[in-house]
Amino acid sequence: MLEITPRITAQGGTLEGRFEGTLVGHIDFVPSGPGFIDLYHTKVFPEFEGRGFGRQLVAAAADYARTEGLQLKASCSYAAQVLSRMQPS
Repeated sequence: MLEITPRITAQGGTLEGRFEGTLVGHIDFVPSGPGFIDLYHTKVFPEFEGRGFGRQLVAAAADYARTEGLQLKASCSYAAQVLSRMQPS
């Protein structure tokens, strides 16, 4: 499980993911209209790919949005794909 550290500013934010103390990746977002944030970039460093860390970063962003009362948009194709799988059928 990742340890998530938020870095939030008025211009947007980043959620950094660390595994056993090592930074493995991040997901970046910006405000996108009233009540929305846009997940525009998800990055997992090559040596950590294939371990589900990207999916965990997207889930952490969804949790962050829910906690803050925001809705998500995803211009990042990876984040959009993961979010579509998270939606109840």
